[in-house]
Amino acid sequence: MHEVSKRNLGNCLMEAVKNSIQKVGILTFHFSNHNYGAVLQAYASYIALKKLGYEPQIINLVPRSKLKQKIYSIIKRSGVFEKFRNRYLSLTEKFYPDSDLSTLNNMFDTFYVGSDQVWRPSMAGKLLQHYYLDFADDNKIKVAYAASFGTSHWEGSDETTEIIRPLIKRFDSISVRETEGVEICDKIFNVKATHALDPTLLLDENDYSTIFDKNKSNLFKRDKYIGIYLLRDRTCKTEVPLRATEQIGLPSVNLYGDTIDIVGLEIMRFRKVEKWLHGIKNASFIVTDSYHCMIFSIIFRKNFVCLPNERGGVARIKSLLRLLGLEDRYCDSKEPDFEFYSSKETDYDPVHERLKSLQDQSYVYLNKALTMNRY
Repeated sequence: MHEVSKRNLGNCLMEAVKNSIQKVGILTFHFSNHNYGAVLQAYASYIALKKLGYEPQIINLVPRSKLKQKIYSIIKRSGVFEKFRNRYLSLTEKFYPDSDLSTLNNMFDTFYVGSDQVWRPSMAGKLLQHYYLDFADDNKIKVAYAASFGTSHWEGSDETTEIIRPLIKRFDSISVRETEGVEICDKIFNVKATHALDPTLLLDENDYSTIFDKNKSNLFKRDKYIGIYLLRDRTCKTEVPLRATEQIGLPSVNLYGDTIDIVGLEIMRFRKVEKWLHGIKNASFIVTDSYHCMIFSIIFRKNFVCLPNERGGVARIKSLLRLLGLEDRYCDSKEPDFEFYSSKETDYDPVHERLKSLQDQSYVYLNKALTMNRY
């Protein structure tokens, strides 16, 4: 991290020690067995809080019953994600939809919610109120860091809004991931919110390089390739990779993984999280509709183009690109000119200077939020 960040980080660390806040419970979408961005944003929050001198732990809340979760894990062949969580994250015991989360008040002084689309009703489903900390005692510090509503508008019904309004007002500090989220907090819930970086952007390239083998420079057995990561078509069996290869003249690699045939069924064999991340770092060009794949393309200074994915949420993508001056990397054309985007180099020096400044602001905000009203 740059010198200014180190200085601010040192000040934050001294403040954390002085206030003796030790244990922070992180509630986020860490449990996905197919989404690389979800597990990596959880990892980033965990590491960022450790850098600030706290003892974070991921609240291991899963959205399915114990039996359904076991079946889901088998069907999805999700071992790579579970291995990553077990290796790199500190997790509580598992909590299920029918679990009593109030017991968490005995474990943590502070609760941290975010990031990802934890405040989006269609994503959180029946667990939505938990992501607004309905189980937390009044005397606990409650912080939302880079929480996201996922879209540019509030999806909740009038009934949902009335349930959530008193819960969100209990937060000591609120930051959201998109500028539109600031407006939602103000207009829908009458609470003040700050715009903050997604936690994955609080870490730099060196932080991530520690989780993959630097010596494995040719993981895909190709010197040059186009990295394809499309959430809207996870098997990538569309015209997109074919067109990209045809226009650019490089082979396409599905960063998601490979499909295998089991008794007539096509099953996705996911790549290790470390290999997915390294696949972005080593690619010559990235084609994606994923928010977090876009983020890692920026961190690793890659040429990329981001395609629209309304289901996944376009607001968060446009918000970040606008913030960093990279709006020209978004393409909503039905026939993208991949050759144009691959040949158009981005000057990442000013982008990363802006990013460093925003990192400083986010770290200072985060530490202040975690220490406020403690004593």
